[in-house]
This record gives sequence, structure tokens and C-alpha cells, in this order.
Amino acid sequence: MRVFETWVPQGNLDSIYDIENIELNDGLKVYLTPDGLRRDSLQGQKIVLHWDNFLRFQVSDESYREECWASDRENVWTFYVSADSPYLQAYKERSVLFPDKALHFSLVGTNLIVDVLALAFPQVVITKE
Repeated sequence: MRVFETWVPQGNLDSIYDIENIELNDGLKVYLTPDGLRRDSLQGQKIVLHWDNFLRFQVSDESYREECWASDRENVWTFYVSADSPYLQAYKERSVLFPDKALHFSLVGTNLIVDVLALAFPQVVITKE
């Protein structure tokens, strides 16, 4: 059974991104730059994911996550979401105050993995440098 589902923040995306920066300013902001098969045609693109409110986040210095692994480069992806991941369930079990409707967002970059627990999808801004 697959715990995570892919999600598409907006159209015209590359398949995989570098996690360029993370800010704790007016919520949580994650900055991503293209690093997949379309990186040349999307050069200068930057995606900013902004959660006004989030419950928790963690950054892992890894680029592999078994439940999100793709065996060939054409199927790699960065954006995943789950309503029932083991990470999310562990928090629900520890606290009766932890929200039942929380979601686990996993951003699997080429350089880092960022996990965010939040009640809603982030605001998405795509910019060109």
C-alpha cells in the first residue's frame, strides 16, 4: 500500500527540484529550483511554497525515501502528500490535541527532504529570475 500520493502545486513543472532555501518568516517558506529533465528550459524558475500555519517540519540531509522511490529518472517527483503516514500517525498517537485532519507533505529534493505537517496545502508562487 502506498502511503504518499503525488500532488502538483501548479502547472509547467520539472520532475525534481533542489531545495534551495527554507525560511521561518511569516510561517514556513520552502524555495525550490528545477533540477530534472526540464531544468534547462525552466532555468530561472523558482517555486516558493508558503504555509501560513504549520504544525511541524523537519529537514533531512538525504535524497532517498523508500516510499517515494522511482526506479527511473522519468518517474521521479518532488511533491508528495499523505493523510496517513507513519510520521503523522506518531504525532496523533502522542497527543490527543493533535489535529485529526493534518496532512504530511514530503518534498523530496535532489539534495534534501523536507517534511511538513500542516492542516492545509501551501500557497504556491512560481517566479522567474
